Amino acid sequence: MKTSNRRAFIRHSAGAAASFACANQLLIRGMAEASSVPVRAWVTAGEDRFKPLAVGPWRAVSAASTPSVEVDAGQRFQNILGFGGAFTDSSCYLFSRMDAAPRQRLMEEFFGPEGLRLSVARTCIGSSDYSLTAYTYDDSPTPDPDLKNFSVAHDHEYILPTLRDALQLNPEMFLFSSPWSRRDG
Repeated sequence: MKTSNRRAFIRHSAGAAASFACANQLLIRGMAEASSVPVRAWVTAGEDRFKPLAVGPWRAVSAASTPSVEVDAGQRFQNILGFGGAFTDSSCYLFSRMDAAPRQRLMEEFFGPEGLRLSVARTCIGSSDYSLTAYTYDDSPTPDPDLKNFSVAHDHEYILPTLRDALQLNPEMFLFSSPWSRRDG
């Protein structure tokens, strides 16, 4: 089974995002409280991948201490496509319901050069579990192999404008679409 695909990338990115969120909470609580939180780490590459690592506890940094982690920006181990999320029907709808100024600030925080610069986003082909209604791009009652009834009209109201706003803030954003809906019948 191939493990280096976009699904694996997204799954691992979600884990990294959760780790960053936990680290941020530790910073908010303060290092005094954080020193009682056990540190867990794993190898992330090679034959020992997912093998637990023994690491010391969190501790407060003194002014005289030297860094215990150094990042060598010149040494590269792997390429990543980017970090991001999903533009679902409901998330775009909620963006569209916001007042213009707070919406712009939030979009800049997510996608702008001074914000997170999220650079990968999934869009749905048709509805998803996070849609206001169930729909497809061709709701014909009979098969339509020539796509005579194909339409993205549903997306014109708030999905496409939200995508355009994000792309305006980050023109290099990588968008990919996947179907999520299933129509029984």
